Amino acid sequence: MRRLVSDLAHQAGIRKTVTAHVLRHSFATLMLNGADLLRVKEDLGNGSLSTTERYLHAAKNLEQGSADFLPFAV
Repeated sequence: MRRLVSDLAHQAGIRKTVTAHVLRHSFATLMLNGADLLRVKEDLGNGSLSTTERYLHAAKNLEQGSADFLPFAV
């Protein structure tokens, strides 16, 4: 799986390292731009709401129009 994600990122022209964790982080950040925190917690399978809240800082950057919300932005 690790190799597949890496190969696909390379094919897409993404020069930064992309991992399954980066994809999970990006998914959570994008979800928090429109879904409520509890829904994102459930979708991620987090046991604690405070764990999911860690993604809020990136969602705020997205809301403000910053491209910094994606760790692998090209």
